[in-house]
Amino acid sequence: MKKPQYLSLVAIWQLFCAVTTFFGILAAAFIALPVLFGFGNYWDVYMGPWLVFGGIPNIITVISSISLIFLLAYFGISLAAGIGTLQGKNWARSLGIVQAVLSIPNVPIGTIAGVLTIVYLGKPEVAEYLNRQSRPDNRQPLLSPATTT
Repeated sequence: MKKPQYLSLVAIWQLFCAVTTFFGILAAAFIALPVLFGFGNYWDVYMGPWLVFGGIPNIITVISSISLIFLLAYFGISLAAGIGTLQGKNWARSLGIVQAVLSIPNVPIGTIAGVLTIVYLGKPEVAEYLNRQSRPDNRQPLLSPATTT
């Protein structure tokens, strides 16, 4: 069966999301981890003017910690979906849809790409291709060209 035309593009989008999310993980970790490891004066140095309000550093720590957990999950889903889509795995379609739904709040590019990915992965020919590719007798290399088998 012929590889669907834009399936590699979907995989590239998923891997691009994983790479950019990695930088978000680094940023959230830079904010959250020093406080979690007990460096209490971290906020005194960087947030001095805001300490007048009292709870601002604690709110920032909680938000950055929750963000870090979300970004780690999104990174894992995006990376697995991208690699699985390149390999033609059936489970990658489900992960790709989850990743696309999670991309929708990233206005405007994530919204457009997320909706287009959901529509594309929902097409019958894409589902059929991925279902056939997940059988042991139809293995393909990781970066195979779009050719008929």
